[in-house]
This record gives sequence, structure tokens and C-alpha cells, in this order.
Amino acid sequence: ETYQFPDDFRGSTLLVGFIYTHCPDICTFITANLRNIHQELEDPEGIRFLIVTFDPERDTPEVLESYAEAFDMNRPPFHFLTGETAEIEAMMERMTVRSQVSYTRETENGDELYFLNHSDKMLLINPHGELIMEYGGSMTPPHIVIEDLNNL
Repeated sequence: ETYQFPDDFRGSTLLVGFIYTHCPDICTFITANLRNIHQELEDPEGIRFLIVTFDPERDTPEVLESYAEAFDMNRPPFHFLTGETAEIEAMMERMTVRSQVSYTRETENGDELYFLNHSDKMLLINPHGELIMEYGGSMTPPHIVIEDLNNL
């Protein structure tokens, strides 16, 4: 599906995380944290969970679909988003998400091995598109985010 961010999500409370699927580190924790928050919510109605890649060259829609399936998140209210590199870079700049290649090399079988240093964050955005809170994406306990969601 094609979405226009943030227009297509206005009117919904958003919890937004930023990942890349080849991350050997915190991105799986960010993803799992978003899933756990959803599972622990008493009333998740009206809340949409956006997981945005900052590696659009490798994180194609097919790669993101496979990643979502691995976390049992390949259904609403979860949306795994990618886009054109320039669009993603502009979005990351607006959201103050930083990422840069910290290591890259070719493996014996010719694949590229790479690591990105990046921000570890989740954003809570209200139905009017206003940023309400920024959290550590991999480390904020679900009950803290849920309390904020319940207070909206």
C-alpha cells in the first residue's frame, strides 16, 4: 500500500519507531517494544503503530513484510514504511533521527556487511500531528508509554 505521511494518518494517535531490518542490535528491541506496547494496551483502538526504515535502499516493501511477519506484526494497526531515499532522508531530518554507516565490508560470498549508527527513539504523535513525547525506542518500558497514551 502507498501512504502519504503524515496526511494519511491524521486523526489517529501515532507511535512511531525507526529501524533498519539488518540491524544486529537495538532495532529488534525497538520493534518488539512497539509490539509489546500494543499487546499491553487495554484499548488500542485509534492508535496506529508506524515502523519506518532509515535504510530504504535495502528495506524494500518485501523485506519489511518479511520482517513484520517475523514479529507477528504484518497486520493493522502496524505499518512498516519505506520510500524513496530522498523522502526518507527528509523525514528523518524532520524527526531528528540520525543514521550513518559506521562499518561496511564485503563478505566471502560477495554480500555487503554493514552497520549503521543511529538514533534509538519512538515518537508519540497526537491525532492533530503534534509531537507529544519522545522515548528511548529500545529501552522505555511499555507501561510508561501506555500511561501517556491513556492520558491523551
